[in-house]
Amino acid sequence: MDDEGELKENNTKKGKAPLHSAQDLHAMLDVTLASLVILFKTGLKWNLVYKGEVHKDIQLLFFVPFIRCDTDEADKLCGSYTSRGKNVSQLCRYCMCPTDESDNEFVKFRKKMPAYIQKLVDKLDLVKLKELSQQCIENAFYKVQFGAHSVQGVHDACPIEMLHAMLLGIFATVRDTFFHQVGPKSALAIQLNILASEFGSLLSRQSDRDLPKTKFSGGIHRGKLMAKECTGIMLVLLVTIKSAKGQQMFKKQVHF
Repeated sequence: MDDEGELKENNTKKGKAPLHSAQDLHAMLDVTLASLVILFKTGLKWNLVYKGEVHKDIQLLFFVPFIRCDTDEADKLCGSYTSRGKNVSQLCRYCMCPTDESDNEFVKFRKKMPAYIQKLVDKLDLVKLKELSQQCIENAFYKVQFGAHSVQGVHDACPIEMLHAMLLGIFATVRDTFFHQVGPKSALAIQLNILASEFGSLLSRQSDRDLPKTKFSGGIHRGKLMAKECTGIMLVLLVTIKSAKGQQMFKKQVHF
């Protein structure tokens, strides 16, 4: 047995959480946030000047409204798995939605609560934590005071961000899924891509940088997308689908 394996075994025998690389980050965050955590508990007295009048010994109470970070960072702060593989039980860091239900916007699942997850960590319930796609770590942000409007703590304080979640996430997936259903190498895909290129040229923004890019030399079907191009891709794809010519192409396909 190697040193790491032995250390994991010893920690488990002593009733401690098995070592995980994610714990390193939260150990450093715990030290960094220590003084802030104290401030959350004690508050701060301040002589507040308002409209020319001094209000003495005002008790100020602090909280964190939300955390500005990208998707990968948010998962790490929540102690969630960062993997997006098909064998991961849950992709969501907000609730207990199974991976195979992640595309169903009408279902509701239990929210992820710090108190509940911490109980599983204290009991070293690795099986249940794996079902939730949560790391068995002491989360530094479980000590942080978030807004009183939510009991989810850090799990509710990491909103989705535009770059990875929307542009390179949902938007890029919509394009790829659309052409997958059409048939990546089908005649329909080729015809739609040609039509999209024509619409893209007609919608071209010229020198107006406030409008999305719509003119793509190779069309919208293939190629790795840059984030700033995804909005234009969605616009051109929508116009193509809703156009009379596009509708005519679809009507020739039985499954559409």
